[in-house]
Amino acid sequence: MGKALTETKLLWVLLALAALLRISLLLMVTPEARLAPDSADYLALAEALNAGEGYARGGEAELFRVPGYPLVLAALNPLTGGRGGTFVLWLQILLDCLNVWLLATLSRRLMRDCSPCWAMAWQAVATTSMVYACKVLSETLYTTLFLLFLCLLCRARISVRLYPLLGVLAGAMLYLRTITLVLMGAIVVWLLWQRRWQLAGVLVAGIIVCATPWLMRNRAHGYDGFSTNGDITFYRYHAAALAAENHQRSFVEQQSLHTGQLLAQGGQAAQGVFAGQEWKRIILGDPVHYLWLHAQKSPMVLLPIEGELARMVGVKIGGNGTLAVINTQGFWAGIRHYFGDQVLWLIPLGVLSLLLLLKYVCAAAGIFCCLSSREDLVWHGVLMISFGVCLGILGPDAHPRFRVPVEPLLSLYAGLGSFRLWTRWRARAKAVGTVEEND
Repeated sequence: MGKALTETKLLWVLLALAALLRISLLLMVTPEARLAPDSADYLALAEALNAGEGYARGGEAELFRVPGYPLVLAALNPLTGGRGGTFVLWLQILLDCLNVWLLATLSRRLMRDCSPCWAMAWQAVATTSMVYACKVLSETLYTTLFLLFLCLLCRARISVRLYPLLGVLAGAMLYLRTITLVLMGAIVVWLLWQRRWQLAGVLVAGIIVCATPWLMRNRAHGYDGFSTNGDITFYRYHAAALAAENHQRSFVEQQSLHTGQLLAQGGQAAQGVFAGQEWKRIILGDPVHYLWLHAQKSPMVLLPIEGELARMVGVKIGGNGTLAVINTQGFWAGIRHYFGDQVLWLIPLGVLSLLLLLKYVCAAAGIFCCLSSREDLVWHGVLMISFGVCLGILGPDAHPRFRVPVEPLLSLYAGLGSFRLWTRWRARAKAVGTVEEND
């Protein structure tokens, strides 16, 4: 009883810490740092919805951005006097704290021999989650839905009544990020492999029912697909990276050529069709080279985000050409170039980067422990697939921002890994102490 009470108090302390860090960061960030390149699109689409213009930009039906996040902004605008873009940040701080709590719930269901405090501690200080909760972007909301989905999925082994809700959550995630199609497809294949027929069928039905209205709407505007985002991203990043190497050009130069060809197409539907045809032609023409390039670029999603964190609070670091300086003048010259006259920031940012590295080590240990025990293998398989899809599909488009949805899963396994490493260290220290006493 006393142990359970102490754990509950610690959970609340960690939740309070998470809230304090996120609120403090939001109050410190500069107004321009709250916006990302994608934010302008979301805000413009929300304004169009509020103005009664429909889901459109410049009088043309929007086919690139899926409507989930703009609909949230549009719903908040009338309630906040047109300040939905500001209010949504406070909503995201609340949701990010909820994500920490949901992670504790998931930990209780999958890591029964480990206190959820370990996972919560890692997530409470996760800088990637904090940074993007303070930007007008869909990552935090998507992560909340994803964690709710995982919590219910793990509970679905007990209650069949939760199946329809799982389908609804899968559909809602799709309207925030189109990668959900690939993610749910991979999870369905895994569930079928594990003979979870009903659960797989519910997810397929949920995606079909939720996606069909938007597919029909897009087809009426000349595009056969859920969003042009995937085709255009593959054309402007994946195909551009491959073409740049094949033609011995810089990526920036090649991407500019691709962007020009894309803009020459008349309208979003034509752009989506053109991009889809071209990226398939380029990548399928040299698949082995592309796979090698993809494997080289994908790990960039694991890089620290601490530089962005510093810039958000007004620290001027991150000079262009840092890599060139490192190649010609050495590592420390590159560090001086990157930080400029703010070299002292190297200490706190370096500590946070080392903390992230430690998190990866602990997460690897936690994953090894789970796979070795073979307990709840079905559900751990779902989490592994989520890692693989969300981090592995990115390739040349990889950026730490896209790690946000699976950052709690990293914290989950890091919690187990750190608990096991700590337990082993204590046992070894106790054994050594016993031997010394006997001597």
